[in-house]
Amino acid sequence: MASDSTARDGETAEEREQRDLSAGELALAQPLIYDQMDANRLAVIKDQLIQAAERSQNLIVPTDQDIAVGLELAARYELDFFANEIWITKTRRGQLMIMVGRDGLRKVARRNGLRIFSDVVRENDTFGYRWDFEKMRVAINHEVAGAKHERGELIGAWCLVLAADGTQQGFFFAPLDEYKPEPGPKLTYSPWGTQESVMALTAAERNALRQATPLSGLLGEGEMDLNEQVAAGEAGGALSAAGIEAINAVLDKVACPEDVRDELREAIMALNALEPNAYGAARAQMTLLHQDEEGIMRELRYIREERERIQAEQAEAARIAEEEVTEAEVVGS
Repeated sequence: MASDSTARDGETAEEREQRDLSAGELALAQPLIYDQMDANRLAVIKDQLIQAAERSQNLIVPTDQDIAVGLELAARYELDFFANEIWITKTRRGQLMIMVGRDGLRKVARRNGLRIFSDVVRENDTFGYRWDFEKMRVAINHEVAGAKHERGELIGAWCLVLAADGTQQGFFFAPLDEYKPEPGPKLTYSPWGTQESVMALTAAERNALRQATPLSGLLGEGEMDLNEQVAAGEAGGALSAAGIEAINAVLDKVACPEDVRDELREAIMALNALEPNAYGAARAQMTLLHQDEEGIMRELRYIREERERIQAEQAEAARIAEEEVTEAEVVGS
């Protein structure tokens, strides 16, 4: 059961938090969908997950508990596993990822009465957008430069989400280099290898829709390929100069005092130094541009906590590695 996180008239933040907590406790009291699902349908899902893990050296089979989490999210958003609107995968690092496809995203949007406008941007197009921070909306200028072969190489995609009354609910521009996997098997055998435009649009739509609808806990189709590469050490090198410039360009638009902007810049760069591309321009655009100052400070605290968590994980990994080396030396002596 999803909680109603919409603020009510006269309701304080504390009252809203308590209401959401109560709704969460009520949801926990409900029987799990996993326990109620037909055994044959559950067996089909498990078989699909086993086959997916066997096809990739970077995946492992999700546990029954992982499947239960996926089924609960599918029910929350009314998405269908068997129609490939949502599915589950897990990396060898133990990271559970609940994926939602483009059809699933559009289904959620239609249910919420949203309209989606999107297009890819190519190098010869005329493209730009301008934020009006007073009205909190964006004005897009996109002129297509003729046929596909005249437009040049793909450089990204944008998506604008409007409510039925025309008010803006979400906007995102997805630069291609932040979403497309590096050359290699993952690029060759993933949808990015043959459907580059579709995948770029999916990335833009997912992030714009995430601003407009409650899609917490879900990843967009295609992002798994990049996450697999990072897990396998095939991607995620140090941020390029262009990547740093893109982050700074986003931060320059964030509505906050200059000293807070400097703190954000320092925290984001420090996080990326520990785990390259952990906080790129796309993530900064999605999480910071629509925040008030309180939300920005909350995100700053989260970035610092994330950095501390990664530092602790790396220190623990180094300690374990050192113990293994010592143990090997003892055994060999």
